[in-house]
Amino acid sequence: PFGTVAHAIGSGKRAAMAIDRYLRGEELPSFPPFEESVRFSPRPVESEIVRFEDLNLAYFEWAERRESAVRPPEERVKDFDEVALGLDEEQALAEASRCFNCGTCIMCDNCLNFCPDVAISRKNGSGPVSYPFYEINYDYCKGCGICAEECPRDAISLEEETKWRK
Repeated sequence: PFGTVAHAIGSGKRAAMAIDRYLRGEELPSFPPFEESVRFSPRPVESEIVRFEDLNLAYFEWAERRESAVRPPEERVKDFDEVALGLDEEQALAEASRCFNCGTCIMCDNCLNFCPDVAISRKNGSGPVSYPFYEINYDYCKGCGICAEECPRDAISLEEETKWRK
């Protein structure tokens, strides 16, 4: 979705590719519009960005943020070298592991395990849908919202049924 780090990175990559082609004297590419899709998520694509308050933090281990090393001021004034030294590989991996994967279903089975009506089943996928996904049997689902409440990443949202009827 627009306004996210992933969107910014994608935009930067497109810009870099266009600049590279321009500098080489090649024809500028015509990029297709961004496609928004959520591979495993039952959440509708047009939904809002997940807010931190909507995450179920009980399922996440607290981890300290890794701070980037910074050159001392005495050294900085002598040259124009980089001030922030960045993270080493181990620190970068540890920092990346803090990502909550907000709004993205990671197939943790919480919705499946906590559903009191056994309305959710896990499918392995075949044919055009080759990845695993959850299926909700709406004949059994009473809309209690426990699945959405227990989802650590806020990947499930409850919508009014009238919204989907036409």
